Amino acid sequence: MSVTRWCTSPNPSITVTDTAPLFDEPIGITITGCQPNSEVTLRTRMPLPDGVYESALTYVSDQRGTIDLATVTPIEFESHVPTPMAPFWAMEPIDRQQQAPPEALVRSVAATLTARGADGGLIDEKTIERRLTAEGVTREPIGDPVVGERWLPGGDDPAPGVILFGGSEGGLPPQLPAGLLAARGYAVCRLAYFGVDGTPSTLEGIDLRDVRSTIDRFRSTAGVIGDRLGVMGWSRGGELAAQLAPTDPSIKATIVWAGSPVRFHGVPDGYSNPNPAWLDGTTALPSLQISPSLRFPARLVRAVLTRRPFRLRPLYQRAFEHATDEERQAATIDVGETAGRTLLLSGGDDRLWPSDRLCARVADDPSVEHRTYPSAGHAIGVPYRPLGASLVGPDLLPRVPVALGGDPAANARASEDGWQAALDLLFETLR
Repeated sequence: MSVTRWCTSPNPSITVTDTAPLFDEPIGITITGCQPNSEVTLRTRMPLPDGVYESALTYVSDQRGTIDLATVTPIEFESHVPTPMAPFWAMEPIDRQQQAPPEALVRSVAATLTARGADGGLIDEKTIERRLTAEGVTREPIGDPVVGERWLPGGDDPAPGVILFGGSEGGLPPQLPAGLLAARGYAVCRLAYFGVDGTPSTLEGIDLRDVRSTIDRFRSTAGVIGDRLGVMGWSRGGELAAQLAPTDPSIKATIVWAGSPVRFHGVPDGYSNPNPAWLDGTTALPSLQISPSLRFPARLVRAVLTRRPFRLRPLYQRAFEHATDEERQAATIDVGETAGRTLLLSGGDDRLWPSDRLCARVADDPSVEHRTYPSAGHAIGVPYRPLGASLVGPDLLPRVPVALGGDPAANARASEDGWQAALDLLFETLR
């Protein structure tokens, strides 16, 4: 058999340090019993609710016939820095069909690791359970029509609350961070501020009073410690999160992923001129106007012809640079004027908008920490999720995706460091 050709042990095997980790917890992976100094391909396949993902990475065993992912790197990587969780973050989609209804609560997924020798012979196969949340976690809708969900960790003791906001895609934010935070003992609110019934259809004219009203309903829930809250948002949702803390003393932690402490106009449906994104009652909050340059149509045509990802960053950078000092100051959110602490996380190669530059504008405040990752892009967040295709987002035009920037390895490193920093801040301020 091919196994004996590529293995020196009668029982070659894949060993993992945890067969049922939370999705954001790293695990150790070791392959033993291989032929010394031989190539072994580790193929990892995992279904998620939005599709099936897979990676295939090749490693070289040491003189003992062992591959420890904590000490070696795949031959496909240029960097020689070990990346033990690469089989998971290097995954790319191989099937975009929904594996579960969007409303389903998926508590775990099965990831299958298959090791084969250079001749294709099977060495070993191992299946682990990656838990998206804990068994005791429950969820229920907020509002009628539904504009949010509350996720409760279970148990008899009340829990500090964390409110989550997604980005310009609209609707409810992803389940993954909600499930992981609830598994760690937080009461979580997934809040939709546009794109569902009962909210604006586009990211324009979002009334912060409506958002606060939903938060008040969440904080009044039995089991939620309403005077100790955190807010966490991604992209434009980070812009929203940053605006809430200065007016709510119960918000002790604000976490902004690839977001902005500077307000911009909204995102319209189609190519009409955008209106202000944020209102307080009937009053539009100061924000920077996005106006394409004369080069914008030519860039768009070139992207269509070449099918290259399209960078939106120049639009936002131009809006910032063309504004007056007074306009920039009025649009800047007073993130330091809060009762708590703020964590800003940005990528230096963010090609959707200049989150690194915008966050740096307020980074000198003593209550603000800004972590920027020079080679990372816009797609930073929960670690160890598939990032192999994280350089681009949805299509702006047919077959012309939005450029997100970075590279998968840099996005993975930023996500790992940023998520741990976010967990640390929540623990320090809410526990």
